[in-house]
Amino acid sequence: MSLDRLVGTWQTEARFPDGVSGTGTTTFELVLGGEYLLQRATAEATGVPEGLMVIGPDHDGVLTQHYFDSRGVTRHYAMTLGGDTWTLERDGVQRYLGRFEDDDTIRGAWEWFRDGAWQHDFELDYRRSVAP
Repeated sequence: MSLDRLVGTWQTEARFPDGVSGTGTTTFELVLGGEYLLQRATAEATGVPEGLMVIGPDHDGVLTQHYFDSRGVTRHYAMTLGGDTWTLERDGVQRYLGRFEDDDTIRGAWEWFRDGAWQHDFELDYRRSVAP
């Protein structure tokens, strides 16, 4: 599946186990002749970092996401986008599992690997508000 499935502007909603929730906006834009996808994420909550991500194939053709945020944090995620599933995984310690309900809705959650098992961190859903 091509990266253009993500292109557009998405409203995000994060829901945490303690009942706190927050919203934000994420945009995905094809860049450099369509070879890469530029992702920008903002949140309306105080203290949540802004993010800038570059998605594309690595030297082996495997999709990767290079993550940078306003705290100065950088991360590298292995990524898959196929069928109705979008996954991001970082070094076997953190992952996002998202499922497309339709072309404009992704429901998912972040997890941490702790104590020998994947454990829920928080839910993060995307709803496309502007198509390309």
